[in-house]
Amino acid sequence: MPIEPEKDFEAKFARLAQELERQKDALKLLGLKPCSSCGKYYLGQDGRGLLDSGIGQLVCHRCVQDWWRQRSPTLNAKQRQAVEAKLRRWLVTHHNAKVIQENEKLPPDSQVELKMVVACEQCNGTGKGPSGDCHSCDGRGSVWVVQLRPELQ
Repeated sequence: MPIEPEKDFEAKFARLAQELERQKDALKLLGLKPCSSCGKYYLGQDGRGLLDSGIGQLVCHRCVQDWWRQRSPTLNAKQRQAVEAKLRRWLVTHHNAKVIQENEKLPPDSQVELKMVVACEQCNGTGKGPSGDCHSCDGRGSVWVVQLRPELQ
């Protein structure tokens, strides 16, 4: 009695899916974790490869800007500010980004790999300091996190 092509395909697909799950488990045992956007695996221990956003998603450097554009509008102000602080620290610590407080000091767009606006760390995004406007953001409540193109670093 011949095997029906459809059932044969389903059985092969089920075996492939099972094997893929075993491969994923093996990668996790080796300390690799997937980016929630692109699915590519990165070493998870050093914190460089993936940003732990604190909202249940890990995201790689390559995907972070588009991920943040899509994700930030869905967060409340407190969540957004917490993730912005993590973004800022991760980009500065692991990806040679700089925090720029004044518009005049921004490099030309042709030199910029990544540019994000985040809440000012000094005033927690309020724009207010102890005696008037925040001195770090000039009362805007935000600063830029900028990473230059690799060839310019």
